[in-house]
Amino acid sequence: MRKKSPSPHLIAIADRVREKRQKLNLSQTELAKKTTVQRSTISAIERGERSMRVETILDLADSLDTSPDYLLRGGAEKKKLRLLGEDITKYSPQQQEYMVNQVKITMKHFDGEAKRKQDEDRDL
Repeated sequence: MRKKSPSPHLIAIADRVREKRQKLNLSQTELAKKTTVQRSTISAIERGERSMRVETILDLADSLDTSPDYLLRGGAEKKKLRLLGEDITKYSPQQQEYMVNQVKITMKHFDGEAKRKQDEDRDL
C-alpha cells in the first residue's frame, strides 16, 4: 500500500515549525522538553506527516516565540503588529494612548516622505 503524500498546507506548516526551531538553535529534543509534545511527534510534524491539535499548535507557538497564526499561515509582518498590540496592554490607558499617538505621528512622517519622493520623481 502506497503512503499518501502530505498536503501542501502540512508541508508549509512543517517548514515554518522547522525554520523557527532552527532559528532558535533548538534541537527537536530541546523543543520537546520546552513543550508537551514528544520529539517523535515534532519530527513527524516537521516532515509534514502529522497534523496538530489546537493545544499542540498553541504550545509550539509559545515555545517557538511566534504566533499560532504564523505557524498556520505565515505572515511575519502581522506577528510584529500583533506583538506590539499584546505588549501595549501592560501599560495604563493613558500610556497606551500616548503610544498610539506616537505611531500615528511616525506614520504621517513616513507618508509625507513618500509623497515628497513621488513629487520629486514626477518633476524629473
